[in-house]
Amino acid sequence: MSTPSGTHPVAVKIHKAPKSDDKELLYKIGRMIRREAYVWIQLSHNHILPFEGVT
Repeated sequence: MSTPSGTHPVAVKIHKAPKSDDKELLYKIGRMIRREAYVWIQLSHNHILPFEGVT
C-alpha cells in the first residue's frame, strides 16, 4: 500500500527483554521472537501488514 508521498503504514511491536544474566531464559525469549517473526513472514492477508524486519 503506497501513498502519494511513497510512504506506507507500519505496525511496531516492541518486546522488552528482561534484565537477566540467565542465558537459558534469554535464549528461550530469542527463540520465541524468531518463531513469531517466522510465522508473521508466512502470513498474507489484507488486514495483516507485511513483516518488514527486525532491528
